[in-house]
Amino acid sequence: DVWRSIDGGTNLNQVTYWYNWDFNDTTVGGNEGPPDYVHADIHKAVRHPYDSMIVFLATDGGIFRSVDGGSTFVGRNGGYQTQQFYANFSSSNQDSLFAIGGMQDNATAVYEGNPGWRRVIGGDGLSTAIHPSNDNIVYGSSQYLSVRRSTDKAQSFSSVGVPGGNGAVNTNFAGPYVMCKSSPTTLYAGRMKVYKTTNGGNSWSVTNNDNQLDGNAVLVLEASSTNPNLVFAATAPANIPQTGLFKTTNGGTSWTNVTSGIPNRYIMDIAIDPVNNQIVYVTVGGFGTPHLFRSLNGGTTWSAWGTGLPDVPANTITIDPLNNQIIYLGNDLGIFASIDGGATWQPFNEGIDDGILVMDISVSPSNRKLRLATHGLGIYERDMLPVSITGIDEEAINQIGVFPNPATDFISVTSTAETDQSEFHIIDKNGRVAERIMMKNGTSRVAINGLASGVYFLVNPKQPRSAFKFVKL
Repeated sequence: DVWRSIDGGTNLNQVTYWYNWDFNDTTVGGNEGPPDYVHADIHKAVRHPYDSMIVFLATDGGIFRSVDGGSTFVGRNGGYQTQQFYANFSSSNQDSLFAIGGMQDNATAVYEGNPGWRRVIGGDGLSTAIHPSNDNIVYGSSQYLSVRRSTDKAQSFSSVGVPGGNGAVNTNFAGPYVMCKSSPTTLYAGRMKVYKTTNGGNSWSVTNNDNQLDGNAVLVLEASSTNPNLVFAATAPANIPQTGLFKTTNGGTSWTNVTSGIPNRYIMDIAIDPVNNQIVYVTVGGFGTPHLFRSLNGGTTWSAWGTGLPDVPANTITIDPLNNQIIYLGNDLGIFASIDGGATWQPFNEGIDDGILVMDISVSPSNRKLRLATHGLGIYERDMLPVSITGIDEEAINQIGVFPNPATDFISVTSTAETDQSEFHIIDKNGRVAERIMMKNGTSRVAINGLASGVYFLVNPKQPRSAFKFVKL
């Protein structure tokens, strides 16, 4: 909160209260609370250089301004798209104008077709779920697996407490739960143990004969879309420095360790093929290993899968429900698409910012849209690929990815050029070619220590619309 002194700091008086935040609908650019509201977690205060009565605050909820020397404040966040969404953003199957997702320190937001999204629940918004055939049944959550359920299309929520305690001792901050699409009253939730409900959260039972999976808390849960008894659970390597991946085929009565073949990295997401549940995909974070693994036998064995993906954390993977050969993957550089079951990948970033961190990909089936939940730039929406597709239009996608960004001495460049080797130009902000380089299809390491500090664009001159912006420090 904000405290103010008018006597050089001898006395301080509180002038704002974070809990006075207005929930529900806030007009874009409108007040987010009364004059004594400023969002919690204030990182910086800046006084206007020419008007000592104007003060700006940078907070976890955006920018706030005072024009009376800090006595009162108003939010200045209209159109300021910086929300940090977490995984498990949800879109309705029936209503293209209904979706919900959780945000870091900014509650849970409900999209209803309006520029201003309606906030609910509070706290750090985490995982969400919408009943596949009844939009009135909606789930949301906040930190450490505090799960809530709505029966009136996210107008109001009540707790459906998952047993097993709370807090960082036995639950990940982003404690997961998953709704079974083929049996929507069946949900699984993960702490150190996995819990299950078959009545929509009215009551829960512990699985695995009341045993933990491996001593670590569960980070990711995924259930088959056709079989509510088939579930995968991944644990975070915290208490024990080894990631774990487990599978149940009997609704949680017992779990089998199926980690062998997957590197010791955080497992970020799991996808089960909607046509053949023996085909399973896993994405992993970190660096220095492949980031996508596939099993053809339900997790018994795994192999690194897919060419064209850069060596950056892969956060999410989604299979087109109408064509299981079309797969989308989100990572720390954006979104990639495959039309051959994940064998090859191409960037699919047209219309979104360069280097965007995609945390989750949600399908809105009623209008064939992808919704990208980003951790820092809000939500993006774009058309899905056609169900009957034989090739991705090269002109419709970015061809280049650059990391790290910003960079100092070198950049690693991912190219999907059609030829084995192509010429690329590094262009400065004035449009001058600073350097010409030859790169192979795939990932190349390019030295940039000869460039002056500033903003540059990496361009395939044959496809100039695919320019990728990066910063040289």
